[in-house]
Amino acid sequence: MVALDADARSDARHRSLDLPVATVLGLLALAVVLAPLFFVLVPPLTDYANHLARMDIIAHLGQEPLLQRFYAIDWQVIPNLAMDLVTPPMVKVVGVFIAGKLFIAAIIISIVTGTWALHRALHRAEHGPGGANALLAMAFMYNGIFLLGFTNFLFGIGLALWGTAIRLSLRRRSHLQRLAASTATVLVLFVCHLFAVGLYGMAIFCLEAPGLLRRPWRQALRHLGLMGLPFLVVLPLLAASPTMGLADQVVWSWVGKGEGLRFLVTTFHENWEVPLGLAGLGVVAALLATRRMHLHAAGWMLLATGAVTYVAMPTILFGSAYADERLPVALLFLGLGFVRFDFRSRLGRMIALAAILAIIVARSVVMIGDWLPLSQVYKDMRASMAAVEPGSTILVAEATVPTGDVNFNAAFSHAPCLAIIDRQSLVSTAFSVAGKQILTVKPAYTERVDREDGDPPSTGEMVKAVTNPLPPGTYFWQDWQRDYDYVIVLNTEAGHRELTGLADLVHEGKGFQLYRVLHDAMPAPAP
Repeated sequence: MVALDADARSDARHRSLDLPVATVLGLLALAVVLAPLFFVLVPPLTDYANHLARMDIIAHLGQEPLLQRFYAIDWQVIPNLAMDLVTPPMVKVVGVFIAGKLFIAAIIISIVTGTWALHRALHRAEHGPGGANALLAMAFMYNGIFLLGFTNFLFGIGLALWGTAIRLSLRRRSHLQRLAASTATVLVLFVCHLFAVGLYGMAIFCLEAPGLLRRPWRQALRHLGLMGLPFLVVLPLLAASPTMGLADQVVWSWVGKGEGLRFLVTTFHENWEVPLGLAGLGVVAALLATRRMHLHAAGWMLLATGAVTYVAMPTILFGSAYADERLPVALLFLGLGFVRFDFRSRLGRMIALAAILAIIVARSVVMIGDWLPLSQVYKDMRASMAAVEPGSTILVAEATVPTGDVNFNAAFSHAPCLAIIDRQSLVSTAFSVAGKQILTVKPAYTERVDREDGDPPSTGEMVKAVTNPLPPGTYFWQDWQRDYDYVIVLNTEAGHRELTGLADLVHEGKGFQLYRVLHDAMPAPAP
């Protein structure tokens, strides 16, 4: 008994000594993860520049007559509003570029701290401060979903982690208190992103399921009903939401299932994905093999439930692409909260934390190396905007045969939306799909933007539409010579001119060209 007490005191002493070290290590790792944001003006995440432009419109629409000419804000019950609510007030204080990066930083911090909070709520204090859990979350932060720029969804993951932790911390409180907390969480998550509500529901189910199986069936049903009651608020909210108009846009496919798993370790360069991914998985496998890492019963339930959900989930749901492919990343962060570590010595604990930190540093360094060249292209795009008349209309197109790296092209695909910020222009690719965003385009210009989140026209299609006019209403861009002042062609190469005779080249940068449209001109005859 005395020996046991001595061991307990020794273990407690080690933990008290490790707590400051783990705190410093965690803050250092967080600084490393956030570091790439300080090297660029616009983080080159696929959808991010488009979201950033909408933040600028929301913040400045009342003071910008040119923006008022094209755009309006229609506040509705849309389960995709986190950035729209949080960022515009910051834009008025620090500017749109800093405000956007602060929101990305908030995403990272919410996921990291949410993972830590979930671990603490589930395991209490007896298994340490959860530093390794938070570090592992940082190691996987720059994943494929993050690089796609799904900001509202990612912010929803962080809040779902915190909501689950709060729900766990109230497990010994009254049903009324838990009901109130869960209802508030569901409401907040609905505003962030509809999929975040589903993630929170899955987490609560997995946590409660083992206990339900041990109860008499009447008590189990009663408890299950109380557990599901907060989620009923989603029904009237969805009924009042224009998002329901997208309910028929559902597509299921096997194609994206493997891609969703790859998103866990995605970087801009595929040759880095395998070694960094294997390094991360190797650390996890070593911890499991040596019984230094254990998964809570709810974690095993999460793996089973998540796998079934992943297979069943459509690729497109409510008109949102990558619906199923988002799930592995969300489950990873949630699952890390269900993990506990059992390091048998202080040295072993420090070695494991140092190994994870090394992966964090490697991934952040790789990300900075990828972002810096892209940042120069973004700067070149912004510089080209000096030739654009304020309040112009701009069509975004792509080369008939796209050139360049696929990842580079994706990261740069919404950069033309910077013209909204810099030149108060109408850009054809601005996100304004009914039911997805609160941004709308004035009726006089509605037919000049892509309202279906489709692909931009190719320059070959544009030339063909001039020589062989299409029936009215075939494409939003078909009368491009009449409707637009400028064309930005993406995924092209220097010296390649497909719009000669129809538009004058104004600027040529890496992977893009800016043209001024020659209204009513006809293409030169082929030699």
